[in-house]
Amino acid sequence: MRRAGWSVWIAYDLPGSFEEMPPNLVDELARDHRWCQGNLMNMRLFLMKGLHPAHRAVFVTGLMAYLSAPLWFLLLILATALVAVQTLTIPQYFVQPFQLFPLWPEWHPERAVMLLSVTASLLFLPKILASLLIDSSGYGGQVRLALSVMLECVVSALLAPVRMVFHTEFVVASLLGRAVRWRSPKRSDAQTDWTQALRRHGVHTIMGIAWMALVWWLDPEYLPWMLPVLGALIISIPLSVYTSRTEAGKGLRRHGLFLIPEETRTPPVLIAMRKYLREAAPAGGVAVAGVDPPVNAVTCAHGVSRG
Repeated sequence: MRRAGWSVWIAYDLPGSFEEMPPNLVDELARDHRWCQGNLMNMRLFLMKGLHPAHRAVFVTGLMAYLSAPLWFLLLILATALVAVQTLTIPQYFVQPFQLFPLWPEWHPERAVMLLSVTASLLFLPKILASLLIDSSGYGGQVRLALSVMLECVVSALLAPVRMVFHTEFVVASLLGRAVRWRSPKRSDAQTDWTQALRRHGVHTIMGIAWMALVWWLDPEYLPWMLPVLGALIISIPLSVYTSRTEAGKGLRRHGLFLIPEETRTPPVLIAMRKYLREAAPAGGVAVAGVDPPVNAVTCAHGVSRG
């Protein structure tokens, strides 16, 4: 449409509608596998003639949402390799004959601070701006909102390394041409059992333990820097299980945590829909569902799983 001369706007402020997330980490990763393959396929459109730069940026953003995972994974591997080189080899300060001055190792803290600042801005600035937007809309509950954001940051930090490993596998599988089934994810409550979690996260747990042991053997002082990532991989099985527990979600809901405005202020469209459903409910019960074609069609539709 933009190539044809039309202006395209995203109606980001339409109220009364929201989409539920998959109920657990396993189902979310299954959806991410499909999205990863789709985003990689869509990158072919990046070089399309006449495409607006803003729309090219959309394709790049979609690609980097998953390509950033193998880049992060590669960074961790290179960092570990660098520790191994520094630990297992003798530093050479004089690399040429008759060299007058030694080559001392260089450290640039300003680059590290810059990298940390940019990363923190990308991670936390959207959360802060979203919180300010919700607070300015008169939603209320500033304390619960702030507590929800802080808890979400902790959970996201624990889940990020798990997603990194899975997304890396998805990118590699997509580049190798492995097909993936396109099926709509579940939206209703579905808890992850221990067997399923062990099957999905067992290899990553072993990898995290082995990697941590290697870093400890190379340089124990470097382990705290790797612990947030490797520790999350080690506890990925219970993390996947307990974050899927409906009891935990209902308990947080009772305390007003992790709620969105649509959950506390029911949109008018949902109120009207529920009202019309009550008014249109048949009086004949099960018998009407068997003899009335429209009611029978609706009943059959509700009886089919959409997961």
